[in-house]
Amino acid sequence: MSGGRRAFFAPWRTAADLSRTHGGPLIGLPPTGTSCAARRAHVPGIRDGKAGEQWATRDDLRMPIQRGVVLLPGGVS
Repeated sequence: MSGGRRAFFAPWRTAADLSRTHGGPLIGLPPTGTSCAARRAHVPGIRDGKAGEQWATRDDLRMPIQRGVVLLPGGVS
């Protein structure tokens, strides 16, 4: 898959909107040329000036749902 990304970076956090175009085989699916998008955010826990742990929120299901790889009950997408 090819595409671009838009992101916000700060010394201690990252948020990104990712977008891709389905331009090649993906998990056995032939290329469709359609686009899909997802969001992610990462925030490290800082203690004594060092990153120790990380909290993250990732929308890992959105792209497979948009590609038809994952189907939700009741046809909701």
